[in-house]
Formats: sequence, C-alpha cells, structure tokens
Amino acid sequence: MIEFPTPGVPITASLQPDENLTFTQGNDIPMAELAHSGPEFSPDQVHLTMWSETSMLVSWATGLGRDGPTSQAPEPYDPDAVASFVQYGTDAGSLEQTKGGNITDGVTVNRVVYTYEYGPGDGAVNGEGTVYQSPILHHVLLDGLEPGVTYYYKVGNMQDGFSNIFNFTMPKQGNEYPFVIAVTADLGQTYNSSTTLDRMIAAKPDVSLLVGDLSYADSYWANGSFYFWTYSPNMTYFKSYQPRWDTWARLVQKLAAFVPMNTIAGNHEIESIALQNNVTYLSYNSRYPMPQYTDRINANADIPSYYWDQKLLPSVGKFLEPGISNAVTSNNSFYSYNAGPAHIIFLNNYAPYGPGSVMYNWLERDLQSVDRNVTPWIIMGWHAPWYSTYTGAYKQIAEMQRDMEDLLKEYKVDLVVNGHVHAYERSTPAYKYLPNTCGPNHITIGDGGNAEGLTYYDGGYVDNTTSVDNQNLCLNPEKYYSVPGYTPTYSGNGYIDPNVPFCYTSQAPYSDFRDPSFGHGEIILLNDTALRWRWNRNMDGINEYFDDVIITKPFSDDCTDLVLEGVYPSVHSTAQAWVNRSETASGPTSLDSDTNKVPFPAPPSSADHRWLWGVMLFMVAPLWPHY
Repeated sequence: MIEFPTPGVPITASLQPDENLTFTQGNDIPMAELAHSGPEFSPDQVHLTMWSETSMLVSWATGLGRDGPTSQAPEPYDPDAVASFVQYGTDAGSLEQTKGGNITDGVTVNRVVYTYEYGPGDGAVNGEGTVYQSPILHHVLLDGLEPGVTYYYKVGNMQDGFSNIFNFTMPKQGNEYPFVIAVTADLGQTYNSSTTLDRMIAAKPDVSLLVGDLSYADSYWANGSFYFWTYSPNMTYFKSYQPRWDTWARLVQKLAAFVPMNTIAGNHEIESIALQNNVTYLSYNSRYPMPQYTDRINANADIPSYYWDQKLLPSVGKFLEPGISNAVTSNNSFYSYNAGPAHIIFLNNYAPYGPGSVMYNWLERDLQSVDRNVTPWIIMGWHAPWYSTYTGAYKQIAEMQRDMEDLLKEYKVDLVVNGHVHAYERSTPAYKYLPNTCGPNHITIGDGGNAEGLTYYDGGYVDNTTSVDNQNLCLNPEKYYSVPGYTPTYSGNGYIDPNVPFCYTSQAPYSDFRDPSFGHGEIILLNDTALRWRWNRNMDGINEYFDDVIITKPFSDDCTDLVLEGVYPSVHSTAQAWVNRSETASGPTSLDSDTNKVPFPAPPSSADHRWLWGVMLFMVAPLWPHY
C-alpha cells in the first residue's frame, strides 16, 4: 500500500520519555560485566582504525588500568618492556605475516602509557586525590593490504600470549556499490549502547563512524560515582573516571575488532587535567590515534592548554606546529580518508575554525584535492550540529557554520553527520538555515545510548512555545543565549544571525524528521548519484527503520531555495520517503538481500516538483509516542 505524506507536515515525535529510556544512569552496564578476563597482560580492547585505502591500524591494550589514592599511587607500566605484534593472513589457519616489534618507531609501531591525576575535589578517595595509570596501549599499522580481501589476525606477543583470532574485510575502493557505513555518536556504555552496537553489527557495514563522545568517562567522579556532566565557568578541571575508558573499549570490541571504527573528539573527550598543565585529549589521543598524518601514528597528547584559556582567534597559538608559525596544532583533531566511493572528512568543532585557522586552511586544501571521479561522495562529520531544533544545542556553534558553510556549498559536500544532541534529526538539503538544493543534508545521530539519557531537557524543541525557558530565550536571545565555555568563538559570546529567526513557532523549515530515541544510522551508497539513509531505533525491530530515505545529488549548479520555490514547507518528506534533489535521477538497482537491503523503484521525475518528492514506499511508520 502506498500512502502519501500530509502536505506541510514535517515529521516530529512525542517528547514524552518512555519509562525504560529515562534521563538517568539507570541502565549503565555494571563495570564488573566489562572487566578484564585472563592473565594481567593478555590482550583486550582490540579495535581497528581505517588508515588509508591499503592500510589498517590495529590497536589493543595489555596490562590493567589501575588507580589509587595519591599517597599510594600505582606505578606506571614500562611500555618498552613488552613487544607489539600482529600476526595476520588471508587464511585463519595460517597467519603467515607479522607486523610490529619491540621498538616503538612511531611510524608502524607505537606503544604508550599515560598518567591521569585527580585533585581531592574530583571525587576524593580517603580524603585525597587519586592517580590512574593506563594499561600499555599498542598501535601497529598493517600496510600493503588489498581492498576487498578478508584478513584474519591476532595481537600480542610470545611472552604474554596472543588474543583470539579476529577478522576484517579491507573496504573495497573506487566506485563499487553498494557501500555501507554505520554511524552513531554519544555512545557511552549502557545496555542501550550495547544494543546500538549489536544493530550496527547486524547492518554488515564496510566501515563505521563514531562522531564524538565515546566512553563518557568524564560523567563519573574519580571515585567512580556518576554525576551529570555540566560546565561551569569557574571549573578548573573536568572530573573523569579513567577505568571507564577500559570498560568502554571492551564493550565496543565486538564491533571495532571486526569493522574499522573511525572517530572524532567530542566535548567528553576533552578532559582538561589541571594537575598536568591543563593537558587535553590525553586519554582519547593515547587510545584512538587517527590518520591525520598517514606517515606516523600520533598517539601523543601534545595539546597542553585548554581552549577557553585563549580567545580562540586563528592567530593564537600557545602550541605550534613544526614549520608553521603562529598556528594551533591539531594532533588528531581533524583528518580525512577515502573509504570506498566516499571521501570522509572529520573536523573538531572545539578547535579554532575561522578563516586563517589551521583547520580552515587544511579543510579548503582537502576539499580542493578530492577527485570526484574516484570518490563521488563527500561525507563530513564533527560533533556538535549546525542544524538542530533541540533547545539544548540550538545554534551552539552557529559561528562555525557562518565561517565554514560556504566551503561545503562550494565543494558540493553531500552529507554531514553530527552528534552532541542525544536525539535524532534529519534536515532537508540546507544552506544558511533554509532548504536549498545545493546544500548537504545534515543528520544528528547523537542517540547512541549514553547514561545521560535522551534530550528531553531545556524545553525540548526550540519551537515548543509552552516552555517558559524557551519563551524567555526567544524574547531575549542576546540575554539568555550563550555557548558552552568549551566551544571556541571569536566573540566569546556566540553568534546570532540577525537575518534568521532565533526561535520558531513551528518546526523549522530545514528540519525534516526528528525523534528523541536511541538508535543508529546507516549510509548506503547506491551509485554515483544516490544514497540511502535509514535510521533504526533500538526500541523497534532489528530490521525496522523509522526513517528511510533516498537522497540524490543535484545535477545542476542552479541552486534552488526550496522555501522561495514554494516546495518547503508546503511539501515535507516523511518516513520511508524519497528525498529527490535531481531532475533526471534514476532509481537504485536491486541490492544484495543478505545485507538486509531491498530494491527501490525509480523516483518520479515531474518538472513541476523536480527538487523534492515525498512519495511513500511502504506504509508510513506509525508516529506513535514512546511507550
């Protein structure tokens, strides 16, 4: 049965929380269930990072993360006392190749430990501060791999033993379709987090993306007790319970040891340590180096000052890149890589981003270098969204949007994924807060399952006119609106575009589908001009998709403002709908049934409504409230 959407009605879901998905830590997985098993130096926390078209970074831990009161601080491990080896091959019964060694060269092998010191105000143990010593963190680069080939591998060394055998398939490269990318953000380590990972595994992705906020270790005091993370301008450092980085890595191993999982830092990765010269990203960089420089494995936290100590102008740099004067170093803050037919770019919205900054200049060079014949798709990600209608993060990084959005439009970026908001939202193709055929679709997917819960706070949607908080905010945005102190701005107070309504009385025209539920998303690249985006809620069946759309590229540089053209808000797409941005797009071909993808008919192509069609493919998913 085919049903058509109601004209002028975008999709929104009830903000009534369901009893099992409450805004509490109630569904945290007990740490004992994620404890290390086996001898002290047996490998665990195994995970993969895609490094290049022919290389894969394999990472793991040996030893135990240990913490204790300052007066009885544990001693750090000696990373030079052990070796790091990966044995691998194309036959599980014959792992004939070996990479790694005893020596850390920083190019093919890196082995690090780190210390994390807490003050007594961070959750005292026996009335004093505490010290955490990490396990030994191993990183070994496998290169010369062949796209499309399945490799089997195990990690460890002869002295302490090896892990079980894992496997991964090196992502195929070039225009081979379909290509599946599983996406989530704000994951944490709750039972909902585990369900999200299980659903991502079921999608059989080629690669996976985690768009910031990984372990939520900083949602816990140093003594392990939970607290709701808040920012205060008088904060001197972040609380954090480092053993939760270890338990989180064991939780995600069921996905990340088999499918490469590339990440970007969110606000929960910052972890500024006052007792260690305000070093930031120490845990994240040590554990999850990313391929900003493919000729080295940068697992060092060399960012010694927190961003709010600066005015965050592009010219400010307390730490400098070698050979580049007066520039803020990036470490793993931003990078790009090719995965199949996609060029994937990750940015750090907590680093300076304006014209002239290191990240802005790098992004412009990177976009210029993309060969769309090799990678027809450009997918970008950073943690906090530009396009959101949830009050908690509404226009929180509007200044970054002002400074960078023209680059995305100029170089025809296709899709943007974000997190931060613990909910789901999909925009229309958008530019400067309006639906526009030449802008990318923006998707907020910060609903991975973390213990802070779903976004029901701060009045919910910004267009919730019954909220007293929203009423005050909308009447006096300059008085009430401010960005968190951990977000860089040039003005220091955030940016409000005078040409755009700060508040809406109904769902904003760029917001096409929103629902505060836990889940994950899947990008299925179908051919050079069409992709399928679908969103699975944890509360639904494993093969049920509450939002399921086809997005096609525009075939013209004649950008059309969909509001001025009368398409929005008079026609909105809905669940199981086409979002067609092309006059001549043809429908995708049939897909392999064993990856749970179904064939679609070609979208309609009438010249009267050439830019967007909301045509139902199946019966519309019921828009019931949470139950």
